[in-house]
Amino acid sequence: MTESIRKKNKARHTPTLTILACEADGNSLRFISTHATKPSLFDATAFAEGRTLPERAHAWDKGGHSGRPRLTAALMPHIRSRYGAAPQKTLIHLISAMRAWWRLFDKYTDIKPVEDIEDIDEFVHGALALKEGFTHGTSIFLVVLNDARKTRKQHPLDIRLPRPSPQHTSLPDQKHINAIAIALTRKIREMFLMWKQADEIIAEMSGWHIASSGWTPGHWHGAFNERHAHCAYRQACTELGNPVVRRDQYVAWLGLQNTENYNNPFVAGFPAAVSGLYPNRKQSAHFLYLFLCKTGWNLQTALDIDVDDYWRPHPTNKSFAIIYAVKDRANGEYQRAASEVKPKLSAYNLLVAVIARTEPLREQLKTELNQLERLKEDNPDAANEETHLKINELKRCIKSPWLHVITKESSPISALNNRVVYESEQRLSTLIFEINTQRNKDDQIDSSIKIGDFRDAYISAQYRRSNYSWSVAHLAAGHKNIQSLVHYLRKRQWKAHGERTMYGFTKALWDEIRATNAVDPAILHALVQRGEVTEEQRKRWAAHKDRTRVGTGCKDFKNPPKSLAPEHMPGEGCRIQRCSLCPNAVIFEDSMDALARRLAQLHTIKENIPLPSWYGSSWPNETESTERILYENWDAASVDSRISHWKKQVASAIQTLLAMEGEYAA
Repeated sequence: MTESIRKKNKARHTPTLTILACEADGNSLRFISTHATKPSLFDATAFAEGRTLPERAHAWDKGGHSGRPRLTAALMPHIRSRYGAAPQKTLIHLISAMRAWWRLFDKYTDIKPVEDIEDIDEFVHGALALKEGFTHGTSIFLVVLNDARKTRKQHPLDIRLPRPSPQHTSLPDQKHINAIAIALTRKIREMFLMWKQADEIIAEMSGWHIASSGWTPGHWHGAFNERHAHCAYRQACTELGNPVVRRDQYVAWLGLQNTENYNNPFVAGFPAAVSGLYPNRKQSAHFLYLFLCKTGWNLQTALDIDVDDYWRPHPTNKSFAIIYAVKDRANGEYQRAASEVKPKLSAYNLLVAVIARTEPLREQLKTELNQLERLKEDNPDAANEETHLKINELKRCIKSPWLHVITKESSPISALNNRVVYESEQRLSTLIFEINTQRNKDDQIDSSIKIGDFRDAYISAQYRRSNYSWSVAHLAAGHKNIQSLVHYLRKRQWKAHGERTMYGFTKALWDEIRATNAVDPAILHALVQRGEVTEEQRKRWAAHKDRTRVGTGCKDFKNPPKSLAPEHMPGEGCRIQRCSLCPNAVIFEDSMDALARRLAQLHTIKENIPLPSWYGSSWPNETESTERILYENWDAASVDSRISHWKKQVASAIQTLLAMEGEYAA
């Protein structure tokens, strides 16, 4: 999900941390970028020598291309100059764009062959690019090409490729997203229970050791069960000095052959023993998916969480914590989310749990990093590209909360990254398939739901709950600029909602004029929201009945927002009645006096309590909202007069200052 206005300075800011780039022994076709947190190897060898399509290519791989050594050599200095400090994602984008242009040059080589910069024609290749459907995304190649042409004192090519037109995409059903979140919650609870049970087994069997059991792993022993497997595996980790042991290492530690039958009880318990200690890649992905459901963050921002600096206490409410991460694409801006501290599966506690569980893995990675850095310091000439990339990968994994184990690989400790997550989206499809087996055939979840849909659904849910407030949706998205929100709300559902609302507004407006020869804004608002207002309701509102303490009507008196009335009992009327903060409030022409009275009460409260208590409450928000309603709808002099009147009444004790919590309106 990208917005062009956010890509102006993408990857162009100065890195805050310098990472040594590797020149690969003079090979000018390869370099490692010096990005602060996501350095990557750029290898243009395939563009010089040619590339064949791999036998097991991904579906998105459009094919190979021939080599163009002179063109590649001419571009490399400018690629290094412009993108030498770029993150991995930008370099991948550049490679993708170059492959597209190379394939175009191959396809139309009979029209105008391309071997060097001068062979690329503004009109011929520009027209061919448009014919092939190239969009602005492939223009990154043209930027480098024009840099090279400038060096040779040639005019820049003016090839303008169109930007994709904004599309109204569809939102997944919020009920379906909730069903996925519930399934993920169940998976995480099962994982926590498995860890707890494994730890309890180790505590109960303290002192048991396979060497003292008298059992021989080479001979099957029926008494050896999963409980013994947990103990044996952790003993192997301790003796081998590694927090995670691969299957082949574990089998060798037992004194068995690596081809030993999985039915051997000493080997069969290996998967359960590992799962009882650390998350695997699938479980780590489930952690990440649930975190995204609860925060609405971008995938990359969640992957960039730094375990050494990811939260702080809420400044006014100890029951919340502020979790945050840096958004590289937004030039170092922070993405933040307020998360409850008490619920075990809140976003904050998910991070706390997974970071604590994977801490031994992190310590092992730190040991490996120290060894590699000492090796590089002692013998700089021996530090090749592989060493530099390994160091960068270790630094990334150490900072990541999404560590997991893969016992079938030579390096069993890894952390989720963009490539791994997108390649493993099949796991999300598998989860959806599991959920669908328990649902009605006419209410199946769309298996095409992607990870990015979690963010769309979160923002849209906040937008809906706030009575379609752009400000609330802006805060939920965490955007610096509210214009960026347009991308997330450009959905078919919201377009249809806007059309229905506009139709309902115009219909209600003219129906009201025909019926009463006048338009009351409060009645019109109620008609748009409800669809109808009965004659009895009109009379009750006119007689000042069904009014709240602050003189407003209410669209849903028995269902106040949970954020305002967290202890509301279903079926009862609203006890809070802080209507200037509530989206259910209906403002009437004669509501001014009661609102002015409430504002006078708020001023009196502020004068009689300590300022820290005042600013630590929601009263300032209510004061600001009430003032805005009053001064936007009535004459300022009249408002000031009524506020002054009610202040005198409160001061003389004629008007009693009521406590809002726990009381009904008279």
